[in-house]
Amino acid sequence: MFCSELPPPIHESLEVLLCLAHKSGPSHSQEIAEKAKLPPAQTAKILQSLAWAGFVEFSLGHEGWILVGAICRPNPCSRGD
Repeated sequence: MFCSELPPPIHESLEVLLCLAHKSGPSHSQEIAEKAKLPPAQTAKILQSLAWAGFVEFSLGHEGWILVGAICRPNPCSRGD
């Protein structure tokens, strides 16, 4: 499956994750939106979902969401799961 064949919400979430993977240090949600080529409101929703799922930590600043840190907590599955 090519990226263009993915459902839009999944494709957009992957774009945001790729932008976050290339960042070091704090980032503003507006900056992430520009790099991902997504509307700021959509990016904020994606960031909220990623934070809720435990992939990233964000803090709400006076100008929007600011990336505090990316979290990589792999949850390996065993064959019995």
